[in-house]
Amino acid sequence: SAAAIVSLGCVTALAWCGLAVGSTGASAAGTVVLQALRIIGGPGHAGVYPWGSATLPDGSVLIGDYENERVEHYAVDGTDLGTVVPNDGTHGSPYGVAVDPTSGDVYIGNVDFGQNVEKYDSSGHLLLRVGGPSLFTYPAYIAVAGNGTLAVADSRANKLFYFDSAGHLLRTFGTSGGGRVSTPRGIAFDAQNNLYVGDVNNRRIAEYDSQGNFVRQWAIPSGGLRGIAIDNANGWLYEVADTSGMVRRFTLSGTLLNQW
Repeated sequence: SAAAIVSLGCVTALAWCGLAVGSTGASAAGTVVLQALRIIGGPGHAGVYPWGSATLPDGSVLIGDYENERVEHYAVDGTDLGTVVPNDGTHGSPYGVAVDPTSGDVYIGNVDFGQNVEKYDSSGHLLLRVGGPSLFTYPAYIAVAGNGTLAVADSRANKLFYFDSAGHLLRTFGTSGGGRVSTPRGIAFDAQNNLYVGDVNNRRIAEYDSQGNFVRQWAIPSGGLRGIAIDNANGWLYEVADTSGMVRRFTLSGTLLNQW
């Protein structure tokens, strides 16, 4: 039998770690059979795989638990308050998470299983599904205005959508003129129900009114815009740049206040 030389880069799944096998003394037609001498550890699983997030009216936080395919509820001090949207087999991994600031209803962007947006009440009961493969390609980013309007950014189809609270399509926009988006990532409403969009490939924040009309824009520094959020109490917009590791804070008119 051939003497085998085996190099393992780590002690997790071999398909991810790059198993290298060489042999000495074996013919070209020979077969090298690997047999584990010792197994260290076992399957591991994180308690939460945080992706999207949203704040409830009481200040507690919802976290989209991507790999566990659920939405978890946490108190302000970090206490786990339980699962709001369970992993019940009706949806895939929740990408974006949004909360209706008036009703407390929860929306998730369901990009892997049905290409839709799902709406749940605060107890986790499914209320409705919006869209589907005939309308969406990748409905990853969502936001809800104070008047109940649901906004959806399809980051692969390069489109923006408004729906009413019953799931009826109101308009599609962001596809022409100065308001045309390219890979929108991150959306948020201000207190006047204007929508702000992180427009990645155009390297800007674009603003639209409640009817979907393009209002204005401001340029952002390079660094891989990934998401935005608005503090309506102070009139601030936060922008996250993933490749530079920066968080930037702007006024809602586009003045950069600080970054860290």
